[in-house]
Amino acid sequence: MAKRSRLMRMGWRKRALPAAAGLIVLVLTAAIHYYNPLSLNRFGDQLMDQFQRWEPREYQDVGVRVVDIDEDSIDRIGQWPWPRTQIAEMTQRMFEAGAGGVAYDIVFSEADRTSPENLRPTLIKGGATEEVLAGLEQYRPHDEVFGEKLGVLSELGGAVIMGYFFEYFEGPDMQPKRLYGPSSAGEVPVQALPRYVSVTDSIPVINDNAYDAGFVSTPKDPDGIVRKAALLAYLDTGTPADDPFAILDVYPSLSLAMYRFFLEATADTTAKVRDARGYRIETSTGSGEIGANVSQIAGIRFGEKLVPTTAKGELLVHFTEGRENRVIPAWKLLDPDVSVEELEKDFLLKMTDADGNESYRPTLVYVGTGAQGLYDLVATPLEPTLPGVLVHAQATEQMLLGHFLTKPDWAPGVRLLSLLLGGLILILIVPIAGPLRSGLVAVLIIGGLFFVSWELYVNQRTLFDPVYPAIALGLVYLITSTSSFILTEAEKSHINGAFSRYLSPDMVAKIADDPGSLELGGENRDMTILFSDIRGFSKISEGMTSAELTSFLNRYLTPMTQILMSHKATVDKYIGDAVMAFWNAPLDDPEHHRNAALSALEMMDRLAEMNAARSNPQAPENEKLPVETTIGIGLFSGDCSVGNMGSDQRFDYSVLGDVVNTSSRLEGMTKQYGVGILVGDSTAEHLGEFALIELDRAKAVGKDSWLTIFALVGDEQVANDPAFAKLLELQSKFLATYREQNFEEALTMIGELSRLGAGFGLGKHYTIMQERIEAYLVDPPPQDWEGVYVLRQK
Repeated sequence: MAKRSRLMRMGWRKRALPAAAGLIVLVLTAAIHYYNPLSLNRFGDQLMDQFQRWEPREYQDVGVRVVDIDEDSIDRIGQWPWPRTQIAEMTQRMFEAGAGGVAYDIVFSEADRTSPENLRPTLIKGGATEEVLAGLEQYRPHDEVFGEKLGVLSELGGAVIMGYFFEYFEGPDMQPKRLYGPSSAGEVPVQALPRYVSVTDSIPVINDNAYDAGFVSTPKDPDGIVRKAALLAYLDTGTPADDPFAILDVYPSLSLAMYRFFLEATADTTAKVRDARGYRIETSTGSGEIGANVSQIAGIRFGEKLVPTTAKGELLVHFTEGRENRVIPAWKLLDPDVSVEELEKDFLLKMTDADGNESYRPTLVYVGTGAQGLYDLVATPLEPTLPGVLVHAQATEQMLLGHFLTKPDWAPGVRLLSLLLGGLILILIVPIAGPLRSGLVAVLIIGGLFFVSWELYVNQRTLFDPVYPAIALGLVYLITSTSSFILTEAEKSHINGAFSRYLSPDMVAKIADDPGSLELGGENRDMTILFSDIRGFSKISEGMTSAELTSFLNRYLTPMTQILMSHKATVDKYIGDAVMAFWNAPLDDPEHHRNAALSALEMMDRLAEMNAARSNPQAPENEKLPVETTIGIGLFSGDCSVGNMGSDQRFDYSVLGDVVNTSSRLEGMTKQYGVGILVGDSTAEHLGEFALIELDRAKAVGKDSWLTIFALVGDEQVANDPAFAKLLELQSKFLATYREQNFEEALTMIGELSRLGAGFGLGKHYTIMQERIEAYLVDPPPQDWEGVYVLRQK
């Protein structure tokens, strides 16, 4: 009876302990979800980005155009900013070509520097004559010309909406232009809106003549991606945010002002007054939504038309793929050879009614700067660089189409419910069904969440983020199914925890399988050793702080280590800037000579890329090196002792032997031979397919014997290059002549060798050889000389 009771207790623990562990994880993850830190949204945003890449919004032409001041336009017209007279001409041409309204995603915050009154001081300093200065008087200030043009266009019904920037820092006490302000059916939580304290606006002569204005500040998520278009913003003028009059400090974006203009322009007289001129901010309490107990912004209403927004007054942008007919280069508007009739083809919206009759409608036009150097490029889910003006344009398209993405209020509750129900199912089923079958159940639950999310996105345009529940359920399954395994594998877990910090993963696995291998000692293996070192590192380090030096080494060593490990190397140690690696231990590598050679070549190529990136402003910072960097690499093969080396208290898996010392000496010789990679004869004899060229017989400092050294200049493709074959043939003749002490004849070959070798990085080597031969002509070696050069320094 006692034995049976003990077995029952053991069986209960086997089920209860994993279930308890899973329940703890479930409660913790549910609590984290309830408090909803911003970091939880990051993974969901990335999933929704992928959804957009798989299924972007289908483009429908609703008459939104973008005039892009792109690189081509700047090349044709001239450096930006252009004279305001040209901007005025461009604006005029847009309306002539069929624009109904024009919105500038550009802020003209300073006077036109090319205007006559601004050129006058410069001309005086340059010694201009009175006649030239008097000639300036006949020209009006460019800003006045532009402003007057805006006023005339407004009188003729051509609306020009100007952009302005909201700022986070204190600035002039001014408020931006606004044609109509918002109203609200309930309390508006303006504190939820983006808050700014000042404005950067266009100069008055331009701004006062514009039809309306809207802010162009574009919000970015913490990862730098633009996923939303802000439609409302709050300018803090000192009125408390909870004051009912704070709504008067709420301003529209450029895209919202453009949409309001469209509704006004296309509505009848009654609708203009009722629906279009003003707009109402809908809130969860004021809109009558069921279950709304906290006031949140829900959308912006124009009569019967509702634009749903986030609680921060943002529109979730559903991006389309690029469309050529949406974007018009600015140069076409300023080219006299492009007629209005041709421009109309770009600007007017062609419409066909049910009877097949065609008509044309004016379009809404945004003007922005898409050129690379004008700093209005943003990253979106679909594009790494997109002109910011296209975000405003696509937001307007969505409002015209009534096409909106939404994040419903019920989504957080459903996520939490799916997490709790799915977690409880897994906690109950894992101890009974085992890890494999319960794993299939977990996959079905998690897969179901992602399937529902995709279906909601595609069919309902609803964004339901399943990532956090999926991660949490994965954790519940993982903890529950592995808790018993952790208990039975305690010894292996201890070994991994104790040694993974300073032994390679392969060696940790080997020790875990055979704990007896922890005994000190080693084994003999045929191995290839690599040493690399940065040239002139001491001088480089003198010009850097310790923090800068650490950053430099990390940027350099990280890709070098990745290359070595990708070719099956064991990275033994870092000695300052030097790297030591070896092949064929602890695991067998029959191609260790080849892998070492490929690693050395790839290291050189990667370093060249990192050096080249220094002059490329678009290259990521972590791929650049702060200074031009060169390295030397030595390769040598032979028998070594490899194993756990050290003391009883602390040891490392490392390698010993003369081969290690020789490899290090070869790396040092690269400086004295003017090459990047030196290979000893024991390695070279296994690299017949590589581009190897014999350089010399050399005796290193402290060595009794000499070895033949080779330069490794390329792989099989380089070895098959006819130019390399020609170099190899001439080098063979040169070495024979040189070793016969026929130095004068050898010297005559240097010029051709330098010419041929320059393409393979051997130009400096032949300069060194020329200097050596010239020295031998003055002081020749003894008659029994074997062609061995004795080095005087390491």
